[in-house]
Amino acid sequence: MIRFYKYLRLSLNFIIYSSLLFSKTSFPGIQLFSSSMNLSMGGAGYLKSFPSSFNINPAAFEGKIFSASMIKYPASISNQNAGIIVPISNNGFGNFSISHLSYGTFEGYDEDGESMDSYNSSDTKISTSYSKGFSHFPFTIGIGSNIYFSNYGNNNLKIITLSSGVCLKLEKQKTLLGISIHDFGKNISRYKIELSPKLVISSAKELKYLPLKVFMDFIPEDNSPLTVFLGGEFNINDKLQFRLGSSTRKFDQNIEEDFFRTIGGATGIGFGYDTKTAMIHYGVFMYGTGALIHGIDIVTKI
Repeated sequence: MIRFYKYLRLSLNFIIYSSLLFSKTSFPGIQLFSSSMNLSMGGAGYLKSFPSSFNINPAAFEGKIFSASMIKYPASISNQNAGIIVPISNNGFGNFSISHLSYGTFEGYDEDGESMDSYNSSDTKISTSYSKGFSHFPFTIGIGSNIYFSNYGNNNLKIITLSSGVCLKLEKQKTLLGISIHDFGKNISRYKIELSPKLVISSAKELKYLPLKVFMDFIPEDNSPLTVFLGGEFNINDKLQFRLGSSTRKFDQNIEEDFFRTIGGATGIGFGYDTKTAMIHYGVFMYGTGALIHGIDIVTKI
């Protein structure tokens, strides 16, 4: 009993304290999609346990699965990810994942504008997380760490971030509630990078009369209204899943060019299929400009 409240108090104190330290700018590689799960629900799903997802409350990790994913962005930007979740102790789960984001190959120029050798730009992220449940209490707590290695030609960056979260399970209501803080960390390179931690309040609800699980996430952001993500996962049958979601970012991305882009902006759609040996997930996300992101995941139980 005493140890449970000690863990819970430490986790809540970390979340509240670090949420007060928001900075003005953020490192762009932190915010990108790493899984078709979040992508196909428009960014929702911080309480969806998935090995290669970085947009997740660390207290939500559970299961025993491995996943590999590929995300294709416009302008030949690609993101490859792999992750695993395994039980570590009684009611405890560990997650390890690695991600490589390639921005492509660029031509180099000196100060006089003369052509030099081409160079590659990329981000590599290594993440570990641990979630812990309690037998007699409906709480889980979690903590995660991330290390970023960024290579932009001759410029190399290193960043360390932490995340922490708490989840409350309401079994009778088939509801999961969570609060988490993400990207609270330190730049350890010689370049000046200001990080922007984010506080996320989340819920996941299984509907009683429909084969549907609804995910909602709320993110307060500096100098902007509250961002709301809403997504759903439909279990059509034992083999097929369908996902759909969007967010209030569609209003920021609205360029008022045509009806389709206005309605479909900041929206994701996707499906999953169980082949018995593996689950295959595919999703598409559309920006308000009409640009598309494609993602695919292959998941196996271990």
